[in-house]
Amino acid sequence: MPERLVSNQSLPLASAGTPLVSVGTQWVVDASGCDPKKLQSLETIGSICRRVIDSLALTVIGDPASHRFAAPHGVTMLYLLSESHLAVHTYPEHGLATFNFVCCRDEAEWPWKAELGTSLGADDVCIRVLQRGTWHHHRERESDNASVMEALQ
Repeated sequence: MPERLVSNQSLPLASAGTPLVSVGTQWVVDASGCDPKKLQSLETIGSICRRVIDSLALTVIGDPASHRFAAPHGVTMLYLLSESHLAVHTYPEHGLATFNFVCCRDEAEWPWKAELGTSLGADDVCIRVLQRGTWHHHRERESDNASVMEALQ
């Protein structure tokens, strides 16, 4: 199963590959070629989310929100975390599951490829990793904002 990884390491002003002020990392994960029946199951999707949360020792705030749409459509699930959030949307009609995991920790790796291959039958997993934070010095940002405002006038 192919796994593609895309990151924001080539952003301007990020020569070291990290923001000046880091507020965490975002994983945008698309799993395709999935079993449509598994994509319609709140239990299956909930189990995947709980494995992410448990293995990374994350803290859930409140109850997860979830909804199963009428067939042939899938499910939506959202976990609010003290570290941020985990959201999932599935599209059985396309064999696709999309995950958005944002965590204030810089290191919160999870084996998406293996887990989604086993749990959903995914035959392709694309993972995009974005470091979140401040990439500019404050004065540079003020200068950038002034240039934008000037161009809009």
